[in-house]
Amino acid sequence: MVMCLIIMAVVVAADQITKWLAVTYLGSGTVSVIPHILGFSLTYNSGAVGGVFADSRWMFMIPSVIFIALLLYYLFRYKPKQNLVRVSISIIAGGGIGNMIDRVLAGEVTDFIDTPFIPWIAFEKSSSFPFFRCLGFVDYFPLWNIADGCIVVGGIILAVYVIVEMIREIKKEKSSAKPEESAGEPAGSEETENKPENPS
Repeated sequence: MVMCLIIMAVVVAADQITKWLAVTYLGSGTVSVIPHILGFSLTYNSGAVGGVFADSRWMFMIPSVIFIALLLYYLFRYKPKQNLVRVSISIIAGGGIGNMIDRVLAGEVTDFIDTPFIPWIAFEKSSSFPFFRCLGFVDYFPLWNIADGCIVVGGIILAVYVIVEMIREIKKEKSSAKPEESAGEPAGSEETENKPENPS
């Protein structure tokens, strides 16, 4: 489990260092690395992705704390044997802790990575249930940070692993069921063939 702690520490450190660099050197400016694909621009987000529910800080802090606590509890209580599961959970937890540090200390998350080529569905806050409204596809992708990227990557790794394992289990059950069916058929036919005829 030391490996898990190291991964989480690396993720948190990378997240916080890059955020500090963005705040220190970007300011209000914008840096274009690859036009229309990758750039850096500093912004602060007190809500969800894209700034939804920007005035509802505790709406995200409480579920985030619970989610991170559940991940850590599962990781250190049940100690999954699969390294891929350990790594993915550690990456997700590290990203969650990185953003949580921002929300606790500053009340908002620092975002600075700009990838405008990625399509995005925008939302805005609404006064009626479910309290948000979909605006459809827009031609910009919200700024994000290292912690966000780690949460997404870790989630994808974990989801792919679960799906692959489910497919393996289904195939295993089918393959184990076929020999039983094929083994049962000859036995029945042999009984029929070897059954003595009733003399008339």
